[in-house]
Amino acid sequence: MDKFNVIVIGAGPAGLKTAMRLKRLDFNQKILVIDKGTYPSFAACGMPFYLEGLVKDFDDLRKTSFGSLRDENYFKNYANIDLLLDYLVTEIDPESKTVVVLNNVSHDTFRFQYNKLVIATGSKAIVPPIEGLSIEDENLFTLKDPSDSIKVKSYLEKNKVNSACILGAGLIGCEVASSLFNSNIDVSIFEIFDWPLAALIDKEIGLYLKKQMFNNGMEIFTGEKVVKFVSKNKKTIKAISEKREVNADIFLICSGVRPDTEIAKKAGLEVSTKGAIITNEFLQTSNPDIYAVGDCIEIKNLLTNKTFYAPMATYANRLGRLVANNIMNNNTQTFDGSIGTAIVKVLDFNIAKTGLSEKEAKDLNIDFETVYYSGFDKPHYMSESNKINIKLIFDKKTDNLIGAQCIGKKANVDKTIDIAATIIQNKILNNKVLNLDLSYSPPFSNSVDILIQGFQIYENKKNNMYKGISFEEVKEILENDKNMENVVLLDVRSEDEFKKVPSPFKNVINIPIDYLYNSDLEYIKNKKIIIYCGTGSRSYQASVMLKSKGFREVYNLEAGVSGFY
Repeated sequence: MDKFNVIVIGAGPAGLKTAMRLKRLDFNQKILVIDKGTYPSFAACGMPFYLEGLVKDFDDLRKTSFGSLRDENYFKNYANIDLLLDYLVTEIDPESKTVVVLNNVSHDTFRFQYNKLVIATGSKAIVPPIEGLSIEDENLFTLKDPSDSIKVKSYLEKNKVNSACILGAGLIGCEVASSLFNSNIDVSIFEIFDWPLAALIDKEIGLYLKKQMFNNGMEIFTGEKVVKFVSKNKKTIKAISEKREVNADIFLICSGVRPDTEIAKKAGLEVSTKGAIITNEFLQTSNPDIYAVGDCIEIKNLLTNKTFYAPMATYANRLGRLVANNIMNNNTQTFDGSIGTAIVKVLDFNIAKTGLSEKEAKDLNIDFETVYYSGFDKPHYMSESNKINIKLIFDKKTDNLIGAQCIGKKANVDKTIDIAATIIQNKILNNKVLNLDLSYSPPFSNSVDILIQGFQIYENKKNNMYKGISFEEVKEILENDKNMENVVLLDVRSEDEFKKVPSPFKNVINIPIDYLYNSDLEYIKNKKIIIYCGTGSRSYQASVMLKSKGFREVYNLEAGVSGFY
């Protein structure tokens, strides 16, 4: 029986990152990596872009940055790592420190011994129990494993596909929808929540995204549950929800993933209620000689002090390195946790999130304040300037930023969310944030960074210089005061803007801000005045003007017309 210093189960990013780091720390370590699949170290996040054709060749998702194909020979020649593909681990025996392995082709079994074991079995696609749903149908697919992308791409190339129906508007669902839509395929999406990416973003950003997807030609049915699929001749032809029926040429099930941990459960390792392997700060399982990493574990949320499931390549790679360090250095490096940073591209819209959502803050009973506003990633006079809608969430007790979300068409939201993530994770105080020395030049950014503008708005709110109001709150006010006896909607945009982009509300007074100060508004002085403009900046200045004239109930519609959904 062969014996290895370390055996790794799983040849994805987490498993092979662990193996490669082990070899870099001590090249003489005898390492075995076992995987039930065919494609090691595969860039699964690139699958939607392979379907669209932005990634030309499937093997590009398997290559290094210097063009080497990451197959068995690569890992053997590059790092002297033994890699067994198409081998399934059927048993872990912690007592004898052995694993039993089945060759999927020959069906022969083998037993290997380890000093340390790393479980990196990843995740598997969730296929919901819906009547008539058959993964055996030739035009119905999940999109989780490398082989899935090959099957979908092959089907698209060999068949005339004019329409696609997607179940689920999470990260993968939205990315696949975007890829197919950009390939001139009509797309319909069913999502049980009220907006896309509901696990990531709040209502303002989510409904704005939904509106943009719809305006660009996608059919997106939110708040709808598919109850039945209809098949004919081994092909799915129809999805039926509680409200409608949708026919399509191809169907994709993108209902999320869950930890693939059957082998860990069988070995008696502790797992969470969600089925993920429980680990300590060193990523050891309940057995100290067995570690776990990647999509098969939960990680700690630094803001909630609870664990959460975050199947992300960033965590897989970072924690694979950490596991190797701990194996070689006797557990000297801890993983404190994460704050849940994510980014996704849907059509031309970039969406990003970090920290807590408003819902999460409410669930934690945090006394918080939100700031929702619109601005530009570069000065407006630059041809490549793009608008961004941003939502920030502050803990009112500490004044610390605890959450951020943003969306923008072709906008540099990555920079914004990365700065926000750095602020949140390091608990940088607001007065320090306002003085951050960030880079500025018109081709890159504003003289006052768009994220810092949000901190200025929060400061104004805290000092009662700014009273924000959301679209939902305005709609509720108008519902309760249909005759508008106690409320006035004041649009301070120019006449040209007012004509070009209609107001989202009826019975609006349009007084451009240039004329506002000298206008006679005594007749509305005792009413609740809701001011708005394009992005929220002019409405703030307008509120300052009105307050100087003795107006008391003045509110600014957050993000202005730009935030409307």
